[in-house]
Amino acid sequence: MTSLLSLPTILFSLLSLSNILASILSLFDIVVPIYSLFTCLVTLFSPFTPALCNLLIRDGWFVLFSIGAAKQ
Repeated sequence: MTSLLSLPTILFSLLSLSNILASILSLFDIVVPIYSLFTCLVTLFSPFTPALCNLLIRDGWFVLFSIGAAKQ
C-alpha cells in the first residue's frame, strides 16, 4: 500500500523538478541577446587579436547553441 501512496509523490516531485529545469533553461532566451550584444562589443573594442576574439565568440556560441538544442 505504501508503494501506491509513494507513486503520486514521486510523479509530483518529477513534475516539479522538470518545471524548475524548464524555468532555468528559459533564462537562456534572455542570455542569448545579451551575449550577442557582448560579442559585438568585444569585436568592436577588442584588445585581443581578431583570431583570438573570433575563437572566443565561436566557442561561446557553440555552448549557447548546445544548451538551446538540449532545451528542445
